[in-house]
Amino acid sequence: MSFIADLHIHSHFSLATSKELTPEHLHLWARRKGVDVIGTGDCIHPGWLSELQEKLEPTQTGLYRLKTTYHLAEENIPEAQEPLFILSTEISNIYKKKGRVRKVHNILIIPDFRTASLIQQKLKLLGFNITSDGRPILGMDSYDLLRLVLDINPRCVLVPAHIWTPWFSVLGASSGFDSIEECFEDLTPYIHTLETGLSSDVPMNRVVGKLDRFHLISNSDAHSPDRLGRNANIFFCDKSFDAITEAMARHQSETIDLFPQEGKYHFAGHRKCKVSLPPDEAAYHQGICPVCHKKLTSGVLDRVFQLASKTLPDEESISPRFHYIIPLPEIIAEIINTKSSSKKVMEKYFQTLKILGPELKILLQIPCSRIAEHAGGELAEAVERLRQRRVMITPGYDGEYGVIKVFRPGEAQNYAQKSSLFHDKSPLTRPTTYPLLSFNIHQVLEQKVLYSAIPDSSTEQKAAYPITDELQKAAIAHDQGPAVVIAGPGSGKTYVLTERIARLISQNIAPSEKILAITFTTRAAQEMRQRLMSHPSLHQQASSIPISTIHALGLQILREIPPYSSFRLISEAEKVKIIQSFPQAQNQSSAKIANYISLLKNHALNFRFNEVFQEIANQYEFSLHNNQLMDYEDLILLPLNLLKENDQICSHIQNRYRFILVDEFQDVNPAQYDFLKIITHPQDNNLFVIGDPLQSIYGFRGAYPSIFETFLQDFPQSTTYRLGKSYRCGDKILKAAYELIGSENGLEGVLEKGKVNIVQHATDRSEAEFIARSIDATTGGTRFFAYDSGVAQAQAETPLSEFAILCRTTRQFPAIITALNNHGLPYQTAQAGNLLDSELLAEIILYLRKIIDNNKKNNGHVENLLKNYFVQNLPEKNVAKDDQKIFMEIARDFGNDVKGFIDFLDLNAPTGLYAHKENAVQLLTLHAAKGLEFEHVFISGCEEGIIPYSLFENQEADTEEEKRLLFVGMTRAEKTLSLNYADSRKIFHQNMNLPPSHFLSAISPTNAIRTKSNLPEKREGQQLSFF
Repeated sequence: MSFIADLHIHSHFSLATSKELTPEHLHLWARRKGVDVIGTGDCIHPGWLSELQEKLEPTQTGLYRLKTTYHLAEENIPEAQEPLFILSTEISNIYKKKGRVRKVHNILIIPDFRTASLIQQKLKLLGFNITSDGRPILGMDSYDLLRLVLDINPRCVLVPAHIWTPWFSVLGASSGFDSIEECFEDLTPYIHTLETGLSSDVPMNRVVGKLDRFHLISNSDAHSPDRLGRNANIFFCDKSFDAITEAMARHQSETIDLFPQEGKYHFAGHRKCKVSLPPDEAAYHQGICPVCHKKLTSGVLDRVFQLASKTLPDEESISPRFHYIIPLPEIIAEIINTKSSSKKVMEKYFQTLKILGPELKILLQIPCSRIAEHAGGELAEAVERLRQRRVMITPGYDGEYGVIKVFRPGEAQNYAQKSSLFHDKSPLTRPTTYPLLSFNIHQVLEQKVLYSAIPDSSTEQKAAYPITDELQKAAIAHDQGPAVVIAGPGSGKTYVLTERIARLISQNIAPSEKILAITFTTRAAQEMRQRLMSHPSLHQQASSIPISTIHALGLQILREIPPYSSFRLISEAEKVKIIQSFPQAQNQSSAKIANYISLLKNHALNFRFNEVFQEIANQYEFSLHNNQLMDYEDLILLPLNLLKENDQICSHIQNRYRFILVDEFQDVNPAQYDFLKIITHPQDNNLFVIGDPLQSIYGFRGAYPSIFETFLQDFPQSTTYRLGKSYRCGDKILKAAYELIGSENGLEGVLEKGKVNIVQHATDRSEAEFIARSIDATTGGTRFFAYDSGVAQAQAETPLSEFAILCRTTRQFPAIITALNNHGLPYQTAQAGNLLDSELLAEIILYLRKIIDNNKKNNGHVENLLKNYFVQNLPEKNVAKDDQKIFMEIARDFGNDVKGFIDFLDLNAPTGLYAHKENAVQLLTLHAAKGLEFEHVFISGCEEGIIPYSLFENQEADTEEEKRLLFVGMTRAEKTLSLNYADSRKIFHQNMNLPPSHFLSAISPTNAIRTKSNLPEKREGQQLSFF
């Protein structure tokens, strides 16, 4: 038995596809085309899977048929067979591997609906968005995808899709690998078949020796039902799922291909300049357009040329066998000299099908004499030339389809009479047979030509500070006594801290265990430790340097002193629950009371006494102490009071650390400052603080920018250092930021980079669309449409993680999320990245506490306990394997200290243990962006009432702190900064017309370009039509 199968198509749920991509229309067009087995495409999209389950019914073969009730009225086409469906989907994997952004498309062939549902559910559990596009875009390694589907059902088959396409394929020049093994590693044996794609064919693949062991298939990747079968496969087996996949594994099918030169990326070229070059000419020009002198868009053939390693065997020996076609409407259009989509062409097309049968039978099987008799000599001659490859070709390039012709102008009419067919056998009357390759493979191999039309586009690595500047050197060289370092954004404060620690140790000024480094986040502590561990002068000494968050230090002290050693740290949720238990709190805001208690304990300068709240606070404190509990603020207040009251303990702690270095000093509140002072040895006063008063944004926690002045008053012998250069921000970005803040003592920025735009939008939706489209363009796009529509820059390759969208409030997120989904851009919010923000983790802590309570002496190794928990509970829990890995790595550091591990989780819960993903746009609040940096930053909602935040009556904004907050957001940007405001915005379920923030008026035209966006709103689910 032989039959034709097209295994890779799309549904109407995919973007930029026809609305007629439904099971019934696919069934209709498959009969017209002569396709016997159709891949469903998109089968893990919830909407499409549901539609397939409704309209298809299973056979006994693992394939599906369309239910009779959904059959459409159709033409009476002789020999048309009843097509069957096989479940399939394409997945776009965008991830970072070996220092490069990888964009790889993969086809999954799936045995049944249950397996498709399980894959769908697993991807949902892992947090991936599988609803915004029929072809989901996952920030997941192709290796992990293969492992995932094989774990669910080993009968699944993964086929790397259109493997040569420059931007979205496993061997693509711009974002692929040099071999299949490099991508799939030890799982490569499970890959037995590759898809050639519209821009390559079997001969092109067979000059690459690395691909010899892989079978090749070809599919249409149809975005409308009339494109079915333009590439397809001929199978010689039973029509069943197992027979088809086994035939692929055994290399027992043939391909049907469009001429690959018709593909849009066959040659290198530059569409704007109308330059199209074969590989040797592109190499001669070193990948540069000879017209505009910009980079050429690399073609599929260039990449094949680059990896070619063997000669092409005789045509009859090439495996698998291959057959070329030109779509029948295009042949008819050429004969009657009109467009292939014209009414006249389609009438002739359907008339021919009714007489001769399905399209692929006409093009491949029916004798030309019969075609001449029933459909005319012109068509018969065209098919004869097609089968002999006697065609004239203009290859496609840079998004332009190639052109394939069978006749010279005016030549077709010579064959109008049936009787004239084949009378003239002179080879001069027909084009010569087109070669299988467009370059001389023998010459390539003999001369060992090294070709790369487009230079390696590996992601640019961020350089460390190349040379220590004089101002940094002065701060690093500080010897004894207190010091203040004013370090603006990107000026190298972490570098200065680590280098000073290294100098103190390497010059024997202090032993490593006597130096204490204090940070305010776990992430900052980890970064500092990593830098010190890799420092060439420290070696093993780095491991003994105490590096801690200030709260972890407080907890460490409390754990050493009864009765606090047995106190349990409560979560914010527990804190609110305790507050709500008091009768006086019933008619009050629990959040406001909790904030009151925090400010009270932080000794905040902006604390305001409230008699009712104070009574509740007193009850709350009694409840904590009575139940041996403590809250987050107690981690500072309790040890502070203890050290004030007990001179012996205080002296012991002061002698423990002789040099204290504090990062992000502007975030310190009064209680924390008192704590730092009291643990500093009074004779040495070796307290070294570094920060930036212009980045003090935590007033709601009691922090205040004038704390630097307070320090200088308390330590009048202090030395002050001021760093003068930013190694992060472009000069224009810094100048705009310092204009905003009203400071004339700004840093010097990086001169060769930095661009600021202030953009006006009509609505928040158009603002969101502008941001998403801008990211799509700069990343190089996540879909073919991004290139073909001109949205994406062909040579761009910036990781998605280098883009941040910053908002004043999470209420701005929905419109932006919709736009990101519409463009297929994976994103991550700070909340989504917080591994401690889930009920699951509360359960883990409860699980471990029960172990402690039940086994006082030996609790076991933390890593093993955690592993047991995941094994027992994972099937029911929403835990990504990457997240598990992070927890297991943390647990490994705690050995048998289960209590210490619990303390670590509790300590980090208020600020979050952020698991930054490399493959997603970062959608954050301005506060959450503190301490981070990105190449490209978009700030949304620069409107009065949002920045500064004062949307509600009786809500007074701290204008100066709000200004500093915007300053922090702006200085997260390295290369480009976009400040956006909308004339109309929907927020808190209200449509608001807010003027631009008055902060923007401080930025001069010299440092920012003001523009107006004219982009239309794109509503969620809007269907793009291109057919």
